[in-house]
Amino acid sequence: MQIEPDEIRNFQQDYYFNQRTKKATELNPFTIFLSVLAAILFAWFLRDAYTEYQAKQLLIEINKEMQIINEQQRENMEQIRLQSIADNEAREERAFQRKYALHQQMLANQAVKTAEIEARNQKADAWLAFYKPSKECTIENKNLINCANEHARAKNKFETEWSHRN
Repeated sequence: MQIEPDEIRNFQQDYYFNQRTKKATELNPFTIFLSVLAAILFAWFLRDAYTEYQAKQLLIEINKEMQIINEQQRENMEQIRLQSIADNEAREERAFQRKYALHQQMLANQAVKTAEIEARNQKADAWLAFYKPSKECTIENKNLINCANEHARAKNKFETEWSHRN
């Protein structure tokens, strides 16, 4: 028994068209499984894509915040550096002022000492100009007590005049 090609063709056509015209109420469990699986996979991929999108947006926001924080830290570091420089300059200025004041004090002390020495020298020169021992006292000291008394009287007179003059 041989099947003719026309019969095979007719059978295939009938089978194809009959398949298409099956009732809609007939449910194929495998088709339902595949449909549910496709829906689940689509939902999962959709959720995964949305989660990835949210993660990218979060990373963008974090990067923006980190840039702001880094800029603030750079500004703070610059302020600290400038404050440190200002503090160092102020400390150096205070040290210079202390050294300068000490130097001025030393100069003032030196000037006072120099003035005292000059005053003593002037007084000594004035004394030498004021007191001329008598001839009796310039020769061999025959009368030592009289010469000492003369010297003491002249010294007292000189000191009185010197104190009134200054």
